Formats: sequence, structure tokens, C-alpha cells
Amino acid sequence: EIARRAGFEAAHRNDAIGEVMDAGGFKRYLRDQPIDPGTLREIEAALTATFADHARDQGLRFRSSSSLEDLDGFSGADLYDSNTGYLFPDPGTADSGRGRSVEWAVLKTWASYWSAEAYEERELEGVDHLSGAMAVLVHARFNDELELSNGVFTVSVLPGVDAGFSMELNAQVGAESVTN
Repeated sequence: EIARRAGFEAAHRNDAIGEVMDAGGFKRYLRDQPIDPGTLREIEAALTATFADHARDQGLRFRSSSSLEDLDGFSGADLYDSNTGYLFPDPGTADSGRGRSVEWAVLKTWASYWSAEAYEERELEGVDHLSGAMAVLVHARFNDELELSNGVFTVSVLPGVDAGFSMELNAQVGAESVTN
């Protein structure tokens, strides 16, 4: 195994597979790729407009939302990461999390689609990894002692003659994770 691995690594030292190995895996490789500056400006502008009435040090929660989370026979709930970032990060604060930017939070959330756990769960269920997509929902973050409730909305498109939409809310009191 050691010799086979060394041979594989040597064969891919100067190609894309080598770059992924050097980064420490596909998830970390994706997380370390910067967001296009124009795209990042658009994201930050939308967040600034949406959260303009919040304090400058308000944390924002970047929630994962994969198209492969709630399939018939496969629940991907809690497979992907949610992260906190700040429109105005302050790397000099004692709270190390307060220095995390919007870009950091988006990249970390997007990259969680390719975590080993998520990959293995999709693989075990025969789900095509490339058929999914990852969106990010952003809301103000509140400390657990201030969180009064939490929940998940599911919206379904209803086919047929009476086509329409159905919305379901799973909510509970307190800061407990809905997936737990």
C-alpha cells in the first residue's frame, strides 16, 4: 500500500490530482479557491442591503442547502456544514470567529458538499454526486441563549391538474438542532 501510494503521488505530482492532494483533499482544495471578485462584491452588496439595519458586528449564519438533502429514500440532513461569517470581520478581536469573512463562510459551506461523510452517504445510496448543487441561505446569527426557536422549511412543487406549491415547517422551541 505504501509503495502504491508513493507511485500514485509521484505520477500526479504536476497535475490537477496532485494539486488536490497537496491541498489536503478535494474539500480543502475547493475551500481554498477564492470567489471571483465580481461575484463576491455582488454577494456582499446584497448582504449589506439586507442586513443594513443590523449592528456592524452582527454575525451572519451561512446555512447549507443542497438539492440532494431531501430525496425520496435519502435524507442528507446534517451532512453539510453551516458557518458564521461577518460583513465587517475583525481579525484583531479575542473571539477568533469574529475574524471570519463572508467569503470564508460561503466557501466553507459550499465545500462541505464534498466532505468525506457526505460523499460516503451519497455513495452508499447510489446518488449521483454531480447531479447535486449547493445553495447558501443567510440569516442573522444569534447566540444559543437568545435563540427562541429554530426550524426548517420544505417547499414542494405539486404536479398535475391542481399544480401548485406546498410548504411544510418543522420547528421547535429553543436552540436545539432540528436534525437532532
